[in-house]
Amino acid sequence: KDQRFIPPLQAKTATQKQYLGDLSNNKIVVASGHAGCGKSYCASYYAAQLLASGEIEKIYITRPYSHLGNDYGATPGTDFEKLYPFCRPMLDNIKKVLGAAYYDYCIEKEIIEISPTEKIQGRSFDEPCVLLADEMQNATKPQILSIVTRIGDGVKFLALMGDPRQSIHQGENALDWITAFFERNNIKDVGITHFSERDCVRSG
Repeated sequence: KDQRFIPPLQAKTATQKQYLGDLSNNKIVVASGHAGCGKSYCASYYAAQLLASGEIEKIYITRPYSHLGNDYGATPGTDFEKLYPFCRPMLDNIKKVLGAAYYDYCIEKEIIEISPTEKIQGRSFDEPCVLLADEMQNATKPQILSIVTRIGDGVKFLALMGDPRQSIHQGENALDWITAFFERNNIKDVGITHFSERDCVRSG
């Protein structure tokens, strides 16, 4: 590993500050709202910091195939090759923290693993790790329920991220559904952050 100085995460909005606190203090974290608010940036950066410091042993990145087209899963290539273009912003962010050499090692050894939600549901996660679940507004309710019920004590956090306005599903999407369940039942060790357009930190 590179023994490099890794700049700490600095919140740019009050909502981001709440989100960073949720990532540090909860087992499950929901980040819902507008694109460009730092949902995946903050989660992936923090996950990379934890990996670099040895606090976790693995990073899982998942997102649904479904919104990529019904035939996408039949195209040539591995899951990594198919999903890489869509996960690249998070992977580039992780690479920036880890350094190119250690990042490449982590990819080769599957310390950083990309898997579609359709294949990751039902797996059990017990080792010290972080799960970054993006575009969860396009997951199905059974998929998102399967993920949240399969995390063991070793998991540092599971981040469920997405923009409900961009769901491909009719009616209530899975991200809003699980968020409402958490809020209604006041589930322990769950942090929920709702981002609005005022929290967008991308340039105009």
